[in-house]
Amino acid sequence: METTNAYKAKKFSTNFSTDGWIGLYMLAMVINLLASIMRGGLSYFVTSGFSLGVMTAVSSIVQAFLMLFLMVAAYSKAILVFINTFSLDGKKFSTNLEYNSLFSVIFANILLSILSIGIYLPWGYKAIIDKIVENTEYEGNKCFKFSSYASQLFSFIVISIVIMFVLAFVLVLSVVVVVNYRGVIGAMFFPIMIVLLISFVAVACAMQVFIINWAVNLKMTSESKNTTYSLNINIASAILFYIGQTMLLVITFGLYIGAYMINIYDYFVSRTVEKTDGNITGNLRFVKPIGKGAGFLLGQVILSGLTMGFYSPFALVEYSKFFINNTYLDSIETEQDIESVVNA
Repeated sequence: METTNAYKAKKFSTNFSTDGWIGLYMLAMVINLLASIMRGGLSYFVTSGFSLGVMTAVSSIVQAFLMLFLMVAAYSKAILVFINTFSLDGKKFSTNLEYNSLFSVIFANILLSILSIGIYLPWGYKAIIDKIVENTEYEGNKCFKFSSYASQLFSFIVISIVIMFVLAFVLVLSVVVVVNYRGVIGAMFFPIMIVLLISFVAVACAMQVFIINWAVNLKMTSESKNTTYSLNINIASAILFYIGQTMLLVITFGLYIGAYMINIYDYFVSRTVEKTDGNITGNLRFVKPIGKGAGFLLGQVILSGLTMGFYSPFALVEYSKFFINNTYLDSIETEQDIESVVNA
């Protein structure tokens, strides 16, 4: 444990691995690959255009359902493995959450969110986070509670989804006009297409910032501490930052992804504060590791792409270790220390 002024720096760490969930993930990927090959070969056996269309649609739906089912199964196990390998300054987190229970909650809420075209999303997020947080233990005690409400996110999600649908529809029409009319009309619609694309990205970024701000809202109650952890940000500034990073990602055709991940993580982590009785008594910080950086993360993304996603679980493990093992909590431990900071 490091000590900086009145604050004590505690280090987060994880030994997260693919043990226990890699098999389910690989099964999902193999089934997806085989289903895609089989669907591509339907045209050799089915001559009727209508029948081919129906069979293709049905097989695509079945494939998507199986992929969702198996991916949720895999990542439900991954979440449990992660929690049980997570620690703060040597003090371990753990969970007694049953795998089947977590899988059921995640799968059901994702389905409801899809069927409701995203309208149920806030309640889905809330149900999943509650299930995980309330069953997470620190030093053998259940002391965490997620404090945000689904209704706080609902109106913004609905408005964002409607705007994004409208922008996407108009954007598609603009692309059609630009592609089919290469003269004056096409030239007139090109800047409109660019503005619509930027607007779509901006709304998507704004929605992501609101979701992050909403999701980082944790209360910890224990014998030694009664604190909350939340973001201390200016929403407008955060949205502009997120848009800027995303546009750099687009402009560089994805090559900026490593720096993008580091900058986004660092921005929100460094603005996550600990509060006791309304006073800020700590904060998180990320220290960029020596020898590993944006190039390392870019390499993980490229490997995942080149292997058509088969390497993704191993990349996820590397991402987790890269970020978690270099994150610290600077906080005050005693009432005397808290009083010295409050009175300063």
